[in-house]
Amino acid sequence: MRSLAQQQQQRTSSNVAVRKSANTGCAPRPAVLAPRSVVVEYVSLRPCNAPALAGGRIIPTRGARLVASAKSTSSSAPKQPPVEHKLELASQQVTPTLKRVSITVPAGMVLECYKITVEKLKQIVGKLPGFRTDKIPLSMLVTQAGGQRTFKLTVIEEILSKVVPMAIEQSGSGDLLVPESERIASHINDLEAAFDPAKSLVIDIEYEMMKPLAWKRSYKEAAVSVRDTGNFTTDSNAVDDLIRQYLKKKGFQRVVAGRGMQAQDTCIFDVEVCSVGSTTPLPGLLRKKANLDTEQDPLGLFGGMAGMCVGDERTFEITFPEDYHVELWRGMKATAKAKLIELFYWVTPEFNDDFVKAHKEFSEKFDSAEDMRKQLLAATAMTRVEEFDRQMEDSLWDEVVACVDVPEVGQGRRH
Repeated sequence: MRSLAQQQQQRTSSNVAVRKSANTGCAPRPAVLAPRSVVVEYVSLRPCNAPALAGGRIIPTRGARLVASAKSTSSSAPKQPPVEHKLELASQQVTPTLKRVSITVPAGMVLECYKITVEKLKQIVGKLPGFRTDKIPLSMLVTQAGGQRTFKLTVIEEILSKVVPMAIEQSGSGDLLVPESERIASHINDLEAAFDPAKSLVIDIEYEMMKPLAWKRSYKEAAVSVRDTGNFTTDSNAVDDLIRQYLKKKGFQRVVAGRGMQAQDTCIFDVEVCSVGSTTPLPGLLRKKANLDTEQDPLGLFGGMAGMCVGDERTFEITFPEDYHVELWRGMKATAKAKLIELFYWVTPEFNDDFVKAHKEFSEKFDSAEDMRKQLLAATAMTRVEEFDRQMEDSLWDEVVACVDVPEVGQGRRH
């Protein structure tokens, strides 16, 4: 059996429906649904301002106005794919290397960039007192952005960031662009005056192009010649010199007495080097009390000073080496005048396993004297090969460049 409240609620619902039908004189018209798919989960009717009884039940009085509430879920409509905007381009060859492109940005893309800018401003502005982030009026966003002009320029900047790369890609297919040569040819004041979120926008850009390369001769005719810097014998001698330098660091010097200069000696001397037939020393080659190590002698002075004793003076000819750091003097003959002031010889420890173990900088890397020599020899050979490859690559590039007529790039026009 139904409760009194249920019977009363049914009668009230029936009376409301009959009165609505009587007033209109026709059957009740169905409600017009919104143009979206709606799934109703439940509907409830409750009287407006009716007193509640114990237990939470509500008994409506006769003629009470009923309020209907429904819970529904909207089926999510499939997302529309992003609209692909097409730019209208008109190209003009200003100079052989300068191209101007007039871009007509469609209204849809202008509006899209406008909306993107507004959303970015909302994120930057954040919360304002009295407004939700997504309900901030546009006028307040514009004010927070710095005013109407700043807001317009921000939108135009958003448009440019999207449009310029697209336009260059479409108009410059096959063009070899000069890096960072693209620029906006339209004046910013003109863009600001023409901007309207609902209209298209015309923007002019310019960029530089490389001239086509012209081959003076075929690259197949290119040939390079590189002098090998050594072999196993020179590598082994270089390792011996390196070990000798390590031994010197652990040794000491003594004054030579009763003999002349010989290999592995060091000295203090005065020297001046002049070009043949001249008495004026070459720049930087007039030195007083300079140090000379016969094992590190880039000018080859020891060849002319061998056998000299302290106080002796000697004049002799030298030839600058082909790898001398001053390119102008490479292979040039010169006259050297030297005076020996002091002469020394080295006292060094013996190179053996005990020497390697006694010094931490060697014992941490090498197990024995033989192992140290082998590893130094491998490193020296690798350095020589790498240097040879570098010289080969540099020479090859120089030869290829010599086969090409490299064009000069103009600066174009700048405002």
